[in-house]
Amino acid sequence: MSFKTNIPANQDGLTVQEYENIFKEYWKDVFKICHYHTRDDQTAADLTQNVFIMVWQKRSFLKDEGMIKHYLLRAAKLEALNFNRQQKNRGEKTLQFHAESNMVAGINTTEQDVYQSEAKRQLQQYLTKLPIKSQAVFKMSIYEGLDNEAIADRMDMGSKNVEYHLYKAIRFIKSKIF
Repeated sequence: MSFKTNIPANQDGLTVQEYENIFKEYWKDVFKICHYHTRDDQTAADLTQNVFIMVWQKRSFLKDEGMIKHYLLRAAKLEALNFNRQQKNRGEKTLQFHAESNMVAGINTTEQDVYQSEAKRQLQQYLTKLPIKSQAVFKMSIYEGLDNEAIADRMDMGSKNVEYHLYKAIRFIKSKIF
């Protein structure tokens, strides 16, 4: 089914009017998918905007309404999952960097000791604001060095649940630190 508008179709695919109609019709659906995967309003809004930018960039390939709807919903899910993967990798790299920088420093000065003590205190304070399962997963992963499978076995939950709780904890702590 093609979009019917008063503006004649151009060789680029969708017209501006058709694009605006698509935006108005599907924005909420795309936002809901992004929000479901990120659990954050601002992030979901940003990802939704990215999806609609991609639609505009690929407008010459999107010919009918069914194709556009499928593309939008699939793109929203992929955009959100890609964002989550990037956030997880950034969190792991940040924690690894701090651990390595502490090891390279070797000698702790009094100032470093005070800073580390304060950072540990703040981390503990942030952890207490997390749900119990997220706290436990974070502590087992970071403090005990267990991998997700070991944590899943110990806590009797699926590895995807472990990933979720770890991601949730890291995202929350990062939001407080940065």
